Amino acid sequence: MSGLGHFGAYMALAAKAPAAEHTDTATLRAFLEADDGREFVLVLVAHGGHPIVAVRKVGGYIDAWNTPVDPGWTIASMVRYRSRRDLMQLATDPSFTQAYVFKAAAVAETFSFPSQVVSSMALRPRVAVALSLALCAAIAHLASLLLQSCK
Repeated sequence: MSGLGHFGAYMALAAKAPAAEHTDTATLRAFLEADDGREFVLVLVAHGGHPIVAVRKVGGYIDAWNTPVDPGWTIASMVRYRSRRDLMQLATDPSFTQAYVFKAAAVAETFSFPSQVVSSMALRPRVAVALSLALCAAIAHLASLLLQSCK
């Protein structure tokens, strides 16, 4: 997709958000312009997004080549969004932008960057639901067979 298309309105809203000075608009614009329609993960639940993982640091760097000194981060998390449009709907929602002030006051430093899964053992929501339903059906079937054999 060339140009911002439907993202132009989101860019305008993002520029007016309470924490707009913390947003790299050139990076955000490039990210939105490169929209390929696929889901992505924001290394950071609404509008189709849900947490994937949140981890607490339990030790220092074990393997660090050519990296800066450990900044002392203690928690990392990842959130999955269905699309860039969903992310921008959330980020420009007035209730989110009002709450962002509290995040900025509570968190000393943070950064977010988009990524796409290259390899993962985690299940996507649709697959997880389908497998859960299949498991429930299999258990119900086995239970009915067990009940029939007990008669």
